[in-house]
Amino acid sequence: MVIRMTDDDISKIKQEIIAAYSDEVSEEYEDKIFQSYPFERARLHHNKAISEILSSDFSILSAPTGTGKTAVYLTAAYESGLPSIVIVPRNGLQIQISSYEMPFLLIPLFERSKECNKREGEVSPCAAKFRKDGRWYFLLNGEYKEYPCDDCPYEKKKYKISELLKDANCCPILNQGNFFRFLHDAEFIIVDEADETLKSIQSAISHKISHKISHREEDVDVVLDIIYNETREECEHLISLMEEERDSDTLVKLNAKLNKLTRKLRKIEFFTRYYESCGNLITYIRGNRTYVEIFEDPIETARRIFAGKKVCLVSATLKSEHAKEVYFEHPFRQRVISAKIANLSMRSVSKDNNVLKKAASFIEEICDFVSNLTSVRVIIHAGNLHTHGKYIYDMLKDRKAILMERGKQTEAITKFLKGDYDILIGVAMEHGYDLSEVALQFVLKVPYSDLKDPRIAAIKKKLKNFDEWYCLDALHRLIQACGRNARSPNDFAITIIVDECFERLYKQFEHKIPEWFKKRVVSVERGDDNDKIWEWCYPTEENNS
Repeated sequence: MVIRMTDDDISKIKQEIIAAYSDEVSEEYEDKIFQSYPFERARLHHNKAISEILSSDFSILSAPTGTGKTAVYLTAAYESGLPSIVIVPRNGLQIQISSYEMPFLLIPLFERSKECNKREGEVSPCAAKFRKDGRWYFLLNGEYKEYPCDDCPYEKKKYKISELLKDANCCPILNQGNFFRFLHDAEFIIVDEADETLKSIQSAISHKISHKISHREEDVDVVLDIIYNETREECEHLISLMEEERDSDTLVKLNAKLNKLTRKLRKIEFFTRYYESCGNLITYIRGNRTYVEIFEDPIETARRIFAGKKVCLVSATLKSEHAKEVYFEHPFRQRVISAKIANLSMRSVSKDNNVLKKAASFIEEICDFVSNLTSVRVIIHAGNLHTHGKYIYDMLKDRKAILMERGKQTEAITKFLKGDYDILIGVAMEHGYDLSEVALQFVLKVPYSDLKDPRIAAIKKKLKNFDEWYCLDALHRLIQACGRNARSPNDFAITIIVDECFERLYKQFEHKIPEWFKKRVVSVERGDDNDKIWEWCYPTEENNS
């Protein structure tokens, strides 16, 4: 085992943290060219970015988080004159985007229960609907009402969007569950948080394994057909129960299950059409369930779903040679520091526990140092929970630490952010979470997927260039994790990558790494004379000389 950090290296890391903390970020502005731009003056580079999106049929708005991408793509949508929709992965983003002041209406469409104006708490009256004489009814103030009711806000909003969209008088803000309703009428598709949104569209259908499936595991079309028929039978059984049941609480549960199965049926139908068109689906069995998912580059998935449309994907990590990259940079305080404590792979850790001991001691020292500058909450991306996460938790549990439970990311993050905790140790936090309250985070281990996972085994069978995909998948997940705590240019956000494996990945795939990430990465490098020097990780003229 080689521990590469010295006291001098740690001192330099602390100097870099102080430099980031002391930064004063001031943004530059320019006169706006497009009058629909939602602010009095445009942020620097926004005018050019809007023009580039307008002139491109397929673009990727790849500027980093907090640089005002929403104002850019909303202006482009209005100025295009095309019926436009924005697709986002979360309700909170729908609300945030629809608050912008634009010349056309920004209308968020949520699920039916959230749109209802008769609901009590989170439950709408029609959430307890039942079947009678071939029709659906629900009780409202003791009276039977046919479903949906005549003044249903959800139905009214859908109709309003459809009418306004035809003349580009509105821009609906939609989610993955409802954007298909308006895809036919839309001519300009904007996908915000495109990594997360497209991954959700590609995500697996899960189904309890049956004897029929186990014999045809790799026949995707057969497996989809079996899942569809069995799911439809489940739906028919639920509907038969809802013809007899009248207890409100029981009906709410039955309706929730029926809605879930109905969405599953729609996704199976979508997957079936997808498989017939390109074949890019995989199946695998994990535990007692079978899974089917789309497996291809998310950008290719977008090209297929939105074929014939003008498209703008909003993502700080997606890259493609076949799309116009719209990029701009603003000042920032974030630093991503490659500390290179040691190789923290499972193989290395299993050979010598001192590796994790050294990592834990380093994390403690940096936490104490940053806490002297500002109040600090810390997230540790552990790589895995059983070995790395458990060890670090045992070392740090007296510091108000939480160790995430497997499969409970949301619960753990909510508990951490709302409770009196200083440290969260977990995995799979690279997508979908706003961690701007967290000034300091550590990436303990490069997040390589488990090669024994049946999903990874299925991908390996499918891909000729599996090794490259495997490395890039880990690198992209790491980059996503590094962006979780820097949500605006002024955020004081430090991410320290402890695993020395990161630099090998960086050097191998530098040409595929986003520019914003390169500009934030600093690293301790070993010179020819074995002295360590502090320098930017990516090549510069000085470094190359």
